[in-house]
Amino acid sequence: MARPEIPITGAGPVADLARALRRLRDEAGKPDYRALAAKTHYSTATLAAAAAGRIRPTWDVTEAYARACGADPAELRPLWGRADKAAKAARASGVLALRHRRLSAELRPATERLAEVEYRAVEADVVAMPLRDAPRPPWNGTAAEFVHQLRRLRAWAGQPGAKEISKRSGLRIPSSTLYDAIGRSRTRLPSLELTTALAMACGAPVSEWQDAWKAIRMAEVERDSHIPPAGSAGGEAG
Repeated sequence: MARPEIPITGAGPVADLARALRRLRDEAGKPDYRALAAKTHYSTATLAAAAAGRIRPTWDVTEAYARACGADPAELRPLWGRADKAAKAARASGVLALRHRRLSAELRPATERLAEVEYRAVEADVVAMPLRDAPRPPWNGTAAEFVHQLRRLRAWAGQPGAKEISKRSGLRIPSSTLYDAIGRSRTRLPSLELTTALAMACGAPVSEWQDAWKAIRMAEVERDSHIPPAGSAGGEAG
């Protein structure tokens, strides 16, 4: 038996769009999300998030959801437009600043591209779907251990390829970049963008993986900039 959805308690355009999507699903006989996923070619997590009322789904997801329920997507276009406007306004309000509190100036995103990666992570995290036995990132581990856990996460999610990861996350990840970043001989952290894309594609808590990445990167920065005290080995002439 399918698990009941969490009630939508919020207000505003995004919540209104989610309620409309749920209504279409109810009118279609309430098919489960696996059935909808088979019709739309989007993951169950993506479809459930679209009707959760916390993020604004893309128009492509909204359109596919409506068609899978036998409805005319055009009826949702005005609702989606208002939800899209609200999402952009929230983005402009400085939500992303909260994500960067733990980073030094060196690690703060310096490009609009990385800011977009962070924003997508904010959207993905609100799905909050329980993931039993999903590999977790190592908070106090090494870069090599982090890469190892990324490989385990990808295996746990069914080994999605670069094309599928790009589709699910909305972030373009070339095959060569993916396999270099998670190779068995890798001892350096992959990019934050690739980490974000892989976590999103696997349905994992994105902020948890990002925060672990930042913790390890910060440890590397501090270690690389450490100056041995006077009198330590090699610190004074014999």
